[in-house]
Amino acid sequence: MRRLAVMTLAMLALAMGACTSTTSTASRPGTSSTSTTSIAPPPTTPAQALRVQVFLSPRAKPPQLAALRAIVEQNPEIESCFYLDHRQSYENAVKIFKAKGQLAAIASLTVATSPPVVVCKPKQSANAAALKERFEKIPGVFVVEVGAWPS
Repeated sequence: MRRLAVMTLAMLALAMGACTSTTSTASRPGTSSTSTTSIAPPPTTPAQALRVQVFLSPRAKPPQLAALRAIVEQNPEIESCFYLDHRQSYENAVKIFKAKGQLAAIASLTVATSPPVVVCKPKQSANAAALKERFEKIPGVFVVEVGAWPS
């Protein structure tokens, strides 16, 4: 049941295409943060630019988060990334489900079962599929999706 709730959250988040989060100045997974920002492309990002969303297992362990962080920080194909922790992911899911009128779905979610999410902007959209494949091989990654930035 929890796996279904997480998968539903992941797919709905992708369908909605908008997230609000508190991000660190480094914009890297696992760092603390103090400012609230909208996860959206910079103003210079063309509408056809792609993003890669990495939904981690809600039970991902610190070594798994470290592996993802290493790939993000060392990969020259990535321009920037944003991180949503369990609470931010939960708050975003509640917002999405309310907007869709799916109040029953909210009852199946908790902060603990909401997956951390990393949203990355490749330097070139052509690199998105390769990044997706690389992220999918990391233990602790639940699902990886490629999609357009919200307009």
